[in-house]
Amino acid sequence: RFNFSYIFAGIDHIFMTGEHLKAGTVNEKNNYDFTPLQWHAGLNLPLSPVTSVALGYSQLLNSNAKTQGQNIEVNEQILWFRVQIDFGIGFFNLLKPGESFEATRSDFFVQ
Repeated sequence: RFNFSYIFAGIDHIFMTGEHLKAGTVNEKNNYDFTPLQWHAGLNLPLSPVTSVALGYSQLLNSNAKTQGQNIEVNEQILWFRVQIDFGIGFFNLLKPGESFEATRSDFFVQ
């Protein structure tokens, strides 16, 4: 992911292997492999020192899933909205109980 001011863009490579079971009068079990590339871009706007909102778009680039010798084309386009709140606590601090609530930035906790 690349950020420039309020704009971000990136690309993901997804690895997915799964199994789909269809039950009924005729049962089918399909295994599939799905490894698409997905690009995303958007705008991230800070509302305050601890909150921001983002509006983004993502789309699959190569979208063929292979199952039982067949190729299935998947078309996925997503427009998304995200609200982010920064609690000022790093994830790895949660693994150390003694340091869990140490501030990760000086303006979060009122002194």
